[in-house]
Amino acid sequence: MESEFDFTMAREEFARALALDPNNATTLWLYSLLLSYIGHHEEAIAMAARVSQLDPLNFHSYRRYATALLFGRRYPEALQALDRVQPFLPADADVEPGRCWIRLLLNRPVEVKELCGHLGIGRLAPIWRLPTGGCVKTGAAASTLQDLMHELGDAGAYEYAYIYSQWGNTPKALDWLEKAHALDDGRSHRAQGRSLFDPLRGEPRFQTLLRKLRFPD
Repeated sequence: MESEFDFTMAREEFARALALDPNNATTLWLYSLLLSYIGHHEEAIAMAARVSQLDPLNFHSYRRYATALLFGRRYPEALQALDRVQPFLPADADVEPGRCWIRLLLNRPVEVKELCGHLGIGRLAPIWRLPTGGCVKTGAAASTLQDLMHELGDAGAYEYAYIYSQWGNTPKALDWLEKAHALDDGRSHRAQGRSLFDPLRGEPRFQTLLRKLRFPD
């Protein structure tokens, strides 16, 4: 179960694996992802960059590099990396949604609405509003959230958590993030590394949840 994941032990095992085979691209990528999850972003980005250097003809390596950049809040570079590989991976399940998601984080909801309407993420465009930046609660945004809640129910707990986090409604954000954890939603393990939850980091309830998720101190 995701709730039983031990990040500290996983990190030790990755270090052992890389000592045996320091240029194993798969191990490097998975370790980079782990580092992103626990918030060690610069180390994660450097490791993902090594993967693309070791395997430069594998376009998936650049997609993975973009993931590390995304977690590291380096959004323009992440979008550039995905734009580079999109023509070669047009059917990849992560590339196009990733490009749309980064556009949201770059506060470009109009582009998201125009380019990503055929994807589920396109429906989130009303939650972001120009020119103030970030996730802003408006009438359209509240209506969008209600539609999502009606459609997804508790299965959307993680999404509701980051929306309320960005709206500044800390109690509701924490309620839904704790709900996601209770439902064993594996995405809750991204909370430490994701910028969407930055407004919650000083909250005791958030820190308690991180301990439950067994993040290293």
